Amino acid sequence: MDNYILEKLDEYKIKNFYYFSLVDNIESIIKNGILSKNIIKYNNIKYCSFSNEEVQKRREQKFIFINNKKLNLHDFVPVYLVPKTPTLYVRKNLQDKIFFAVINSNIIAASNIDFVFTDGNAACYNTRFYKLLRDLNKIEWEVIWNDSWTCFEDGKRKRNTEFLIYPQIYVNYIKKIVVNNPNNLSYIQNILNKYNENIQLEIDIYNNYFF
Repeated sequence: MDNYILEKLDEYKIKNFYYFSLVDNIESIIKNGILSKNIIKYNNIKYCSFSNEEVQKRREQKFIFINNKKLNLHDFVPVYLVPKTPTLYVRKNLQDKIFFAVINSNIIAASNIDFVFTDGNAACYNTRFYKLLRDLNKIEWEVIWNDSWTCFEDGKRKRNTEFLIYPQIYVNYIKKIVVNNPNNLSYIQNILNKYNENIQLEIDIYNNYFF
């Protein structure tokens, strides 16, 4: 592990990243890890999506150079700094079908992982991308940690600040799965039982992750 990275994560109190998806995708994630859209597409992996197509088209048109590689935004797995984001809010009617994967932030210190981060929603034209953790001060932390983003100028974009993980999030970095109802907990537990020899994940019901 890179000690500098771990120190910066600690300095900014970044203990976890948050990824949410439909419960229908949990078995694929348990088997394969959390994959980027392009890996899913190129490998014809069955996956249920609730993405806004217009937003995804904007993301398709963005490219990032990292370690001499030109990567599309869809080559990365996007994660958030907090569970409650504008992205989740617009899908609040689906929350009974959604789970969170709570990811250990030290994933970005792993030797087989590259990352960049943003100061807002990566799809927005005025969002900036950063590769160096010394630029974590460019994030509007007051917007991130506040109970609401609506009282801040441009708060909706800023609250959707992302870390972008390449090439994927491996299962061993998932600390726990969070849902908002007993049915989803039972469903996911049954799937986990199929892989019990190799994968053990904690599952919790935390309603405060949801709207």
